[in-house]
Amino acid sequence: MPCHLISSIITLNRRIILILWKVLSFSFAIHCIAHSQADSNGGWKFEWSDEFNGPSIDASVWGYETGYVRNNEDQYYTNRTENSRIDNG
Repeated sequence: MPCHLISSIITLNRRIILILWKVLSFSFAIHCIAHSQADSNGGWKFEWSDEFNGPSIDASVWGYETGYVRNNEDQYYTNRTENSRIDNG
C-alpha cells in the first residue's frame, strides 16, 4: 500500500474520531444541563402550601400535638387555641 494512501486513511480516521468526540461531548453536555435543571430542586416535588392569609388557622389542614411529644422535652403541648394565632395574615 502506498504511503500517501496510508497517510490519507490515518487522516480520515483522525477526522472521524474527532467528529465522534465532538458529538459525544456535545451529547454529554446536553445531558448534564438537562439533568441539572431537572434536579435543581434537589429532587423535591412541591405538593402543598399554606399562605396563612385568613383570619384564623385552617383546622382542616393543621392540628395540635398534645402531651410530651418532642425530644423528651419537659414541656407539655396543648390544643388550646390561645396558643396559636395568625398575625398580619
